[in-house]
Amino acid sequence: MKRKVILITQQQLKDVLDYSPEKGEFYWKNKSTAYRCGFIAGSVKNDGYINIGIKGKYYKAHRLAWLYVYGVMPDQLLDHINGNRSDNRIANLRPCNRAENQMNCSAIKGTSAYKGVSLNKKSGKWTAGIRVNGKYTYLGRYETEEKAHAVYCFAAWRFFGEFARYS
Repeated sequence: MKRKVILITQQQLKDVLDYSPEKGEFYWKNKSTAYRCGFIAGSVKNDGYINIGIKGKYYKAHRLAWLYVYGVMPDQLLDHINGNRSDNRIANLRPCNRAENQMNCSAIKGTSAYKGVSLNKKSGKWTAGIRVNGKYTYLGRYETEEKAHAVYCFAAWRFFGEFARYS
């Protein structure tokens, strides 16, 4: 049997926390948390997200920010536009699906300092490539990392639009 998930309401949230949309931070209010009154709520976890515990349940701060401002818990994922998972300014959050969220992920550490670029050890040239809808697309080999990255950036802009991330 499935457990019923009890979500916090906007009013319950506003009863215990204040939110600064410009800073993206939550602050404890005076009610039943007097020893914490005025302190920043939550803590950064290993995955980079800020979690806040309210009445025995933990919530991601970015989802609470959305609830605080818009009055509803988002039914989709929320993307941190600048890629910083602890930056919960409302202007830095946008609803997205899983594919759009993956488009805005950061580069995986490899042989290049640039996203979408790797060194082909056999030829000594730089290879550019991009993954779209789970399928890898080869973008060619280039003499320099910068040229390969420029090709990747154009492809990212073309395929991902506003969700493109270049680094």
